[in-house]
Amino acid sequence: MLDHDLKPASWLGYKVDQKTVREPINFILEIKGPASADQALISLNALLAKAGYKVRTGHSGGYYGYINGSLFPQVPSLQHHAFSNEPYEFTNNHGRLFGPYFYEGKYWFLGAFSREKVDSLTKLEHVYVSFDQARDSVVAQLRRNTACKLKAFVDLHSAIFNSDAYTTGDHDGVAAWLAMEE
Repeated sequence: MLDHDLKPASWLGYKVDQKTVREPINFILEIKGPASADQALISLNALLAKAGYKVRTGHSGGYYGYINGSLFPQVPSLQHHAFSNEPYEFTNNHGRLFGPYFYEGKYWFLGAFSREKVDSLTKLEHVYVSFDQARDSVVAQLRRNTACKLKAFVDLHSAIFNSDAYTTGDHDGVAAWLAMEE
């Protein structure tokens, strides 16, 4: 995931053990069936809404994803919006996706999901909690509430462990790969 300057995105500049938290890709979704990219976006929005992840305000935006040599702006595209299971004033899992990328007759999206809590001692400051919990939550909700099937866990080798400046927090380097056929 890249920020608006096309540099690796950090989680709002948040630090864990004095290391900047980089926001990793941890989710892959393929959708078979839509006749166009626009229809794939409609399908994506409907799937996430059925899973309890609505487009909500209060989240950072302006990110990009890099897929096979092409940059894709984040979905949802509204400024300060993400897909979230709760309003930003509460602890929530939220994410943004990148795509749709058409390949082998399917539309593909990459996503970055994270869990945050609200520090009630400050004025609505969001605090990083977990990338893996958020990924696992959206996967569970999609499997429970839609026809999405888990295909695999893909090791993207994206966990940062041995850096003095950066970390990916609890991210295990793995993306969950789900498939939906319409």
